[in-house]
Order: sequence, then C-alpha cells, then structure tokens
Amino acid sequence: MSPNIMKLITNMGLIMTLSNKYKEIDSSRESIRDKMIIINIKRLFYVSIIAMPLSLAEIVIFLLDASTADEKERVWRIGIILTHVTIFTLMAILGSFAYWLKREKRPNLMMNVIQYSAIIVILLAGIITVTIDQLVVSSITPFLIVCTITAAMFLIRPLYAAIINIGSYSIYYYALSLTQFDQALLLSNRVNGLFAVGIGICLSYILWRANAVNLEQREFIARQQKELEEKNKQLEQLAFFDPLTGLFNRRYFEEQLRSEISRMRRYGNESCIAMMDIDYFKNVNDNYGHPTGDRLLKKIALILNKQLRDTDVLSRWGGEEFIMLFPNTSLVTAKIVTERIRRIIANELFIVEERNIHITASFGVALLMSDIKDTFEQCYMDADQALYNAKQNGRNRVETL
Repeated sequence: MSPNIMKLITNMGLIMTLSNKYKEIDSSRESIRDKMIIINIKRLFYVSIIAMPLSLAEIVIFLLDASTADEKERVWRIGIILTHVTIFTLMAILGSFAYWLKREKRPNLMMNVIQYSAIIVILLAGIITVTIDQLVVSSITPFLIVCTITAAMFLIRPLYAAIINIGSYSIYYYALSLTQFDQALLLSNRVNGLFAVGIGICLSYILWRANAVNLEQREFIARQQKELEEKNKQLEQLAFFDPLTGLFNRRYFEEQLRSEISRMRRYGNESCIAMMDIDYFKNVNDNYGHPTGDRLLKKIALILNKQLRDTDVLSRWGGEEFIMLFPNTSLVTAKIVTERIRRIIANELFIVEERNIHITASFGVALLMSDIKDTFEQCYMDADQALYNAKQNGRNRVETL
C-alpha cells in the first residue's frame, strides 16, 4: 500500500474520531440546554406569581389616585393602567402554561415557545411603560429593570440573548421618539437604553456560562457515579458469583452459611445443607469435550434454581459439585427436596450441541449443628461424608447424616 493511501486512511480515521467526539460533546451540550429550558419554565411560573400581584397593585393605585392635572397626564395614567392589565392577563396565561409544563421531565416545542414568549412579553412591557412614561418623566428605569430581570431570571443561550436584546433595543429606539420630543432627552435615553441592553447581554452570558459549567459538572459526577456502580457490580459479580453457571460461588455460600448458623443459635430452628455431585462427569468431558461439559453444568444449574425456594442458597462448590443451604428446614424435608431433584435430573434427557446426554447425580444431606464449636467445618464434613456414602452405595441416590 502506497504512503499516500496510508496517509489518507490515517487522516480519515482522525476526522471520524474528531467527528464522533464533536457529536458526543454536542449531545452533552444539548442535554444541558434541555435542562435549562426546564429550569426556565419553573422560573417563569414563579415570576408570574410575583408579576401578577405587582401589576394588580399598580392598577389599583392608579385607579384610586384619579386626579389629573392635564390631558397628557390623563393619557399617561390610562396608558399605564392598560399596560398593567395586559401584563396581568398575559402573565396569567403564561404562568398557567408554565404550571402545566413544569411537571414534564423532557423539554418540548411548547416549552420553547412559552419561555421566549415570556421574555418578549416582559421586554415589551418595559418598552411600552418607558414610552408612556415619557409623557410625564424622562426616566427609562422600567426598561433597565426588564433587561436585568430577563437576563437574571431566564437562562438564555448567549446568541439568542444578543438577538432578543438587540431586537428589543431597536423597538425601544423607535418607540421613544413617539412620546419624547426633546431631542437632548431622546438622545440621552437612547444611549442609556443601549447601556441597559449591554447589561442584559453580559448578564445573560455570565449566568448561562456559570449554569452550563455547573450542569456539566453534575453530569460528569453522575456519569462517574454510574460507572462506579457498574464497576462495583462487576466486582460483586467476580467476588460472589461463579462465572460459568451464574450461581453464587463458594465464598458467598460460606458467608451465608455462617449467617444461618448465627440465626439458628439465636432462634433455635433447624437447617440443612446438601452437597450434590454429578456422577461420572469426567466421562462427559472425556467423550464430548470440556465445552460440552460446561454447557451441561449450566443446564444443571438452571434445573436446581427452578426447584429451590427463594430463601434457599444454591452455590457451585467446584468442578461438578454443587451445594445447597435449606434455612429453617428439617432433615426429613431436605431429603424429600433433594430426592425430587435427583429424580428430575435422572429422568432428564440433556441435549447439548445435538448430543443426547443422560446423567445422574448423588446427594449428601446433613443437619446443621449450632451447638458445637467448629460448626462450619463440621457441617461441611458431615455433608461431604453423606455424599461419599451415596457414591459408595451405588451413586444416583440421596444419603443423610
């Protein structure tokens, strides 16, 4: 292969790697944007709760103070009242939508429409109020307030924040000339309005960036915790489970057995253990191979699992040996259970890789003793001796001790 082709393949691989990395980053950013939309909807609900009583209070105050010095002031009062009536109505509608949408776990188109509608309504309310105020005063405080409120309360993407604020300034710039005819005051208010818009854009960027970093850190921590939980599960799988059959391993069984012995000493109940060994399993491995033997062990494990209670403990002891713990079970009952399992295995025709295999198993059942010192070792020795007796007496049988 020529060097140029090798270089081309290398560059294509690098491009694909960078593309996948960008998709991963963009996906993460999209997740963060989605979370911010949900935050905005929740904040809109609380903003509406605050804005509605304030607008209502403004309306009441202006209605109660009905004195008018001249026609211009009367128009100003009516304009302010109508503006707050409109604000009250729109915030009631938007707040209702926000209350309904804030329960959603994932953002949707309606949320996007509602959040930007709220921002636009608040900015327009400030522009209209300032425009009407120019009839009696030259202050632009309402416009400064709404620019700050929208930037502080809503998490807006910097580009969108710039577009919205520049658009609102364009409307503000033109609207002032409708009621402010003093050219010096008009120029001053337009310049000050530009300052208010600048504050809104900068504040939006700072808060967006701060919240984005915070959410990214939270997502990173969540991913780390998930990875840690998965690794802990893997370690638990290695520590307590047999990798071939999926049953508990010897270590786990020994811990459960010690716990059961402690419980027996406390409450005085009877419990039993049973050891099982597949008869002539070596012949299966020799005749069919170890992979076939492994698959057969898995099938045996499934049968044992189906026949035992949830409270019983089943473990692969090693090789073709299995061990069972029967809590709160008499020796007679344990023998009945193991005899049933023995018959099922003996009557089962195992089909492994299109091979018909017939096997049997021997069982040794022993009663747990809680009144001797080395209980664990003695229990194991008793069950092992019972299993040995089953082997000596012809296999495919259950013996007790």
